[in-house]
Amino acid sequence: MAISRLETIITTTTNKTLQQQAAESLIAISPKNSIALQTLPQKPKSNQKPKNRKTKGNKQENTGRIIEALVEGIAASKNDESKRPRASTLEKFAPGNPIAFHTLLHLVKSASSNSVRKHTVEDLNKIMIDEQIADAVAFFQQDFSHQITEAEMEEFRHCYKLFWGVA
Repeated sequence: MAISRLETIITTTTNKTLQQQAAESLIAISPKNSIALQTLPQKPKSNQKPKNRKTKGNKQENTGRIIEALVEGIAASKNDESKRPRASTLEKFAPGNPIAFHTLLHLVKSASSNSVRKHTVEDLNKIMIDEQIADAVAFFQQDFSHQITEAEMEEFRHCYKLFWGVA
C-alpha cells in the first residue's frame, strides 16, 4: 500500500522536490524499485569502497526499516491517535515525506477529536518544510468560503493556527 502510494506520487506530481523525496522514501522501503531508481539521479560508481561503508550501510538499513515500519503503521492504523505520532516521527526521519505530510493534513482536517487536531497542528508547525506550505494551503483552500459560519470557524480553528504558525 505504501509502495503504491509513493509510486503514484512520483509519477503524478510535477514538483521535483516532492518526487525526489518520495523516491528516496520508496528506495528506503524497496531498494530495487524501478520507478524510484529512475527518478533518483545516478551516482557514479567507484572502484574504491569507503572505509566506513559498513557502518553507513547499517545506519541506512536501520533508517529504512524504521521508515518502512512507520509507513506500514500509518496504513494499518485505524485510529487517529496512533496515526499522528507515527506520521510525526516519519516526518522527522524523512523530512518532506509525502505520506507523513498528507496523513497529518488529513488529521488536522478530519480527526475525530479536537485534541488530536490540536496536537497535529503543533507537530506540523514544528516539522513542516517550506516546500510543503503551498501544498498545505491548497489542501485546505476548498474548505473555506467567503461566508463562514461561527460553527465552521470553530471547526477550522486548528487550520488557522497552522497557517498562523507558518506565516
